[in-house]
Amino acid sequence: MGAMLAAEADGVLALDVDVLAGGAAAVTGRTDYHAFWAYLATVTLEVHQNGVDLVWCGVCRPEQVAEQPKNVLDAFSRIDILVLSCDDSTYFDRLYGRPGGSQAVSRADFHASLNRDLRAAHSVDPVRVSHLDTTGLTVQQTQRRASTWVKERVPHRAAFS
Repeated sequence: MGAMLAAEADGVLALDVDVLAGGAAAVTGRTDYHAFWAYLATVTLEVHQNGVDLVWCGVCRPEQVAEQPKNVLDAFSRIDILVLSCDDSTYFDRLYGRPGGSQAVSRADFHASLNRDLRAAHSVDPVRVSHLDTTGLTVQQTQRRASTWVKERVPHRAAFS
């Protein structure tokens, strides 16, 4: 998704959060997500100061971002999250059909619960949450809709998706 977003929206750098998660010293035991999102906020500010808007592609709960220290949040006028989710049946079909998804399949109930939680996610100031139900959408349709969402928000502010 990141390459497509960057190609369609000028001045946007789209990165997969998992690329940075593996080497992020901010993440202790792979469960300190608040520290991880604080680390990503710092990276976002650095990139934004160089005239590029940053879109993070990955999983996060809005409260993990919204519960950052005030000085971190004050650096942003607004933070946007686009939740991509689907119904449970579609979710399991996609999970079991995904190449290399054996690790996720071993925790299918956890991931399904997270999908349901994200479907219910709501805005928590200053984080604005939008939803895109991908049930019945192809990958290409999902990419186009996500790209439109990003273009509506950039270059005015950094976007987390």
